[in-house]
Amino acid sequence: MKKQILGFLVVSLVLFGCLGQTLEPPTNLHTDTTNSGISLTWSPSSSTNVIGYNIYRCEMIGQLGNKINGGLITETLFTDSNVEEGKTYYYTVRAVDSGSNEENNLNQISATAQEITPDKTPTVEILSPKNNDVLQTHFDISFEVEDTSGDVNCNAYADDSVIPIQSGKTELSIILTDGGHQLHIECSDDSGEFKSNAVKFTTEENPVSLQINNGDAHTDSKEVTLQVHAPSASQCRFSNDNKIFSIWQTHQSSIAWTLDEGDGEKTVYVECKNANEVSLGTASDVIKVDSTPAYLSMAINNGDSKTDSRHVKISIYSTKELKRCQFSTDEYNYMPWENFQTSIWFNLPSGDGEKTVYLRCEDESGKVSTASDSIELREEPQEEPTKLEIKINGNDKYTDETSVRLTLGASNAEECRYRNEDDDWSNWHDYEHHRNWELSSGEGTKTVYYECRNDYGTSDTEHDKIVLRSNSPTVTIENPVQKHIYADEFVSLVFNVHDKDSSIVSCTYYCNGEINEIQEVETNKEINRCLLSTVIGCLSNCGVPSAGSEFTIDMTCTDEDGNQGSSKTVVFSWSKFVGPLK
Repeated sequence: MKKQILGFLVVSLVLFGCLGQTLEPPTNLHTDTTNSGISLTWSPSSSTNVIGYNIYRCEMIGQLGNKINGGLITETLFTDSNVEEGKTYYYTVRAVDSGSNEENNLNQISATAQEITPDKTPTVEILSPKNNDVLQTHFDISFEVEDTSGDVNCNAYADDSVIPIQSGKTELSIILTDGGHQLHIECSDDSGEFKSNAVKFTTEENPVSLQINNGDAHTDSKEVTLQVHAPSASQCRFSNDNKIFSIWQTHQSSIAWTLDEGDGEKTVYVECKNANEVSLGTASDVIKVDSTPAYLSMAINNGDSKTDSRHVKISIYSTKELKRCQFSTDEYNYMPWENFQTSIWFNLPSGDGEKTVYLRCEDESGKVSTASDSIELREEPQEEPTKLEIKINGNDKYTDETSVRLTLGASNAEECRYRNEDDDWSNWHDYEHHRNWELSSGEGTKTVYYECRNDYGTSDTEHDKIVLRSNSPTVTIENPVQKHIYADEFVSLVFNVHDKDSSIVSCTYYCNGEINEIQEVETNKEINRCLLSTVIGCLSNCGVPSAGSEFTIDMTCTDEDGNQGSSKTVVFSWSKFVGPLK
């Protein structure tokens, strides 16, 4: 490596020579520091016929030494680059005239060679993110600055947006929308401006997701399987309390895991990082553990020992919450699974004698339990259907829809028919336990009538009532979108109000709890209003969005008859390449 030399000047002039010489020597010898050696300068000889100079160097004071220049030096400066660190050199400069005569002075100047460290150019390097990283939309930037002089000021540039960095800080947290991005850092100090290389990376709102047992809500075992979706992960670790984590392990899409002891709701946490050691964030999932054995029982006709009808009522009892059940009359061939109900109507096989019904039910953890009950069937001569039952929407008192579900029951029924109040009867249909039905239009109390028949006659009429409240406005917010991060300078409120009877409604929406009124909104068409903006004023109380702003929007509309309808609450964020959040 070539050394750069600092001339450490120890000047001593030693005067030798004869008095009265006719050729005058140069004067004012001086050494200086250069990057390539020891630099000599001097004032020219006062003699008029001088055409150049020779340079002599030795390592002992008082000696002339050797000439170190090739040809005559015609200027008044010379750099000696052939020096060694730590050595002291003595220099003499002699004038030469046009007759090639050289004067004989021994005026000497000394310099000691020392190694110096060259000035370094300040640099800035981005430590995180790295090229090709996949990060959460909310992530940290870190960088380091070296070899600076004076105060340093830096800015981050995300795509085309500038993110100011607080003086003295080398970390900041920002939010970017989903997608690909490019980032670099620019800094300045007393020496000028300098910047980092650019890094390219991608952000995703949820780069890590977790499911326990493929999203099951219940389990009867503490031994579960975790499904981890993190395409950009290199390693992941897991925890049951979000405090004590397992060791980092190579990312796998599925791993076995043991929950904490005991029944109840259990949460598992996962944290993943990419190959550049950058965190991709955490995710969690919840599952309920119920390891207690289920007690399942059933009763036919409330435990009666005999029946004269094949059409019986089965009641089901369980100590655990059930999801679905199926039935069999021979313990081998089961009917299709049906959603659990506490009671159902069931047709026993024909023929007198003891009849056994077998029940198999699955609870929320997927565990299956069984039960059975028997009853003696003695069919007597038929009579018209009896014991009619009808329930609208499971015996609800109110509905907002004209489409309802009828739950039906009857003994000895073969065919049944139905009608609304003041309407004609429907056609006769085969007897069934459930039927979809359309109520008459208009608000108020609705009655559905039901009767059945067989070869022996027609039953009495049974009915059920429900109150229809179908005239309330239906309010739908189309924009902003739920949990969306907006990066635009202008966000619109887009909504529509559906109302059967009113063409004009008045609406009130709340932005972060602040009330905003919109008068005379046309129904059944899309309405567009300014919600918030960074460039113009909106007639709303949302205010001007800032870094990481979160907004909550909900709306209520009232029609001309005073009926009210409300939208679902929408939560969204605004982030135009947000600046420092910490």
